[in-house]
Amino acid sequence: MHTLRLAPFAGALLLMVLAGCGSSQDMAMDDGSMSTTLDLSGTSPSNSVLENAMAVDDLSALVGAVQAAGLVDALSGDGPFTVFAPTNDAFARAGVDPSDTDALRNVLLYHVVEGNVMAGDLSDGMIVETLSGEQASVSLDGTSVNIDDADVVYADLAATNGVIHVINLVLNPTPGGMVDTN
Repeated sequence: MHTLRLAPFAGALLLMVLAGCGSSQDMAMDDGSMSTTLDLSGTSPSNSVLENAMAVDDLSALVGAVQAAGLVDALSGDGPFTVFAPTNDAFARAGVDPSDTDALRNVLLYHVVEGNVMAGDLSDGMIVETLSGEQASVSLDGTSVNIDDADVVYADLAATNGVIHVINLVLNPTPGGMVDTN
């Protein structure tokens, strides 16, 4: 079993590699069906992690949460960070309360690990230490990559200060790293 240590912001996962900027990617839903297309047209490897997240409409809830928690400067920093970025639908299902900034900050820090961790760097059974100080587990099953119980629906969205892996659930920072299934 491998353990990764974390630093000021990052998250990680998936086996699909960014095919190029200005593209779209279908996203898998929890039940395996396909949802709306993830529009990556405004993203670029020359943007920061935060700038790339801001350019993807389906990550607007994450961006709003980062702003509410006062983490904009941290995610705009040098990094590198790996960010496991929940979709808007994931945030809606989780019922995250943006007014509880301490809890929100802890939830968001659980989605970030230190380093530029690409999907190919992950292995089954790997444990990653998140910026919240808790550990999350990686599992690989064929072409599926998971962090705790969340599916990575898009991986390796490169940025100047790290990488984004889009996930379909909000992770809940509790002992054992269980996914919030509200």
